Amino acid sequence: MVIWLVVTSVLLFIVMFAVSIYAVFLQLMPRVVVPEILSGNWVGYGRLEGTDQLYVVRVSLISGWHNGRVDYPLHDCSGSIVPREMSGGWLVTQEHLDKSSGCSDGTLEFRKGANGQLDLRIMDQVITLQREPDGGSFRLPDSIVGSWTSKSGLEFVLDNNTPGLSGSVRSSSDVCVFAPIHTAEDGATLVAGGSTCDRNGIWTLIARDSKSVSLTIKDVNEKTIRKDTLSR
Repeated sequence: MVIWLVVTSVLLFIVMFAVSIYAVFLQLMPRVVVPEILSGNWVGYGRLEGTDQLYVVRVSLISGWHNGRVDYPLHDCSGSIVPREMSGGWLVTQEHLDKSSGCSDGTLEFRKGANGQLDLRIMDQVITLQREPDGGSFRLPDSIVGSWTSKSGLEFVLDNNTPGLSGSVRSSSDVCVFAPIHTAEDGATLVAGGSTCDRNGIWTLIARDSKSVSLTIKDVNEKTIRKDTLSR
């Protein structure tokens, strides 16, 4: 009887363990094919509901039966996205983020937008994603890489050291991290944010010459609030 009870308990444990593994497998397995038209690496930004904080989201989608990747570089969150269904022309995916960073999972929905862009429905808002270069995230041009100081006392460190980020700006105890959403031969558009940032906004920098850069700052509503000049 004792042997029978032990064997039964072991078998029951194995069955329950197998069921649990299978359930996890189903959660992590795509249920629909990612359309070719949505395939690629994309980046964009949005506003956290009820706040003046901006976030940047980077997404990688591969056509076919594949999971994607998602990254929120200003908030140090990343993970996978699992395709679940097509609904009303939207590809519905489920996030599985790294919980050690304090992030919480959500639902991301994608559809093809206008002018080669991608629409992302996230947290009850629709934002526009731009296609990133084939080699990875946007990188700053050499003309604006380096250390700079603005007339108003802001201290900039602009670099390409971390994929998906472009350095930081400091003023007193306020430190903002930059994430690039577009770059050109002589400039870049960056989103400033992060947990220690009180200057959330869209920052556009254009090199004038080897020693100066023009700066335009827009707030979270994309209204121009400051123009400045940076010097080495």
